[in-house]
Amino acid sequence: MLEYLLPYLLLMAHFVSGAFWIIRINRRLELAEGRKQWAKFGIYLLLVNLIWFCLLWVPAVFPYIGWIVILMAAFEWWKALKKIKGRAWLIIAFLIVAGGFAGFLYMDQNILLYAFFVVVLFDGSCQVAGQLIGKRPLLPRISPRKTMEGLIGGALVTLATSLAIRRSFSLDWAELIITTCVIMAAAFTGDLLASAVKRKAKIETFGEVIPGHGGVIDRFDSLMMTGALLYLLTNIRHCLG
Repeated sequence: MLEYLLPYLLLMAHFVSGAFWIIRINRRLELAEGRKQWAKFGIYLLLVNLIWFCLLWVPAVFPYIGWIVILMAAFEWWKALKKIKGRAWLIIAFLIVAGGFAGFLYMDQNILLYAFFVVVLFDGSCQVAGQLIGKRPLLPRISPRKTMEGLIGGALVTLATSLAIRRSFSLDWAELIITTCVIMAAAFTGDLLASAVKRKAKIETFGEVIPGHGGVIDRFDSLMMTGALLYLLTNIRHCLG
């Protein structure tokens, strides 16, 4: 298990750096808003540690957590879709993602940890980069807060950090770069899909289950899409030999 110590320490280092940026950003916010930022940060840190150590020490429990996420996400998704006309394709999209994510829950521990590592790192890095240097909106009609600078900055930080821990996950250079890019693309797509549905349904969040974050989908959309895509690509690779 010691091989996964460096990735964990780097994740925590990014959380520490994120805390410093929150201090800086909060100078421009009202006191109440600043407290919300810290509450959101603290709960996310707790969730990350909970899932990381679950994957590391009791991996047999992780699928149960995943199924709880799927069931709660299904309820939130359907609740949002009731406000949208022509929702058939969105129902199909969710079933595909949920089915792929269900398969992902039973994949090798190494890939589960790596996927989770990259998703958390990419999500946090994009948010911090966007708040600090973001100027040009990426897709303002879908997600107004996302910026080109945030996406590029988050991707570069994630890729550089992933290269630093290549040996921890026993990946060669090409495999690591390709896998990291696939995970980042999937995480970004999952987030965009959730944002698009919220826009159409005219809601700010999918729920209030996770304080400071909203619903289960608001927190796990990127991981669900990532898991679904990795499961699909792994099966395609096995079929092709």
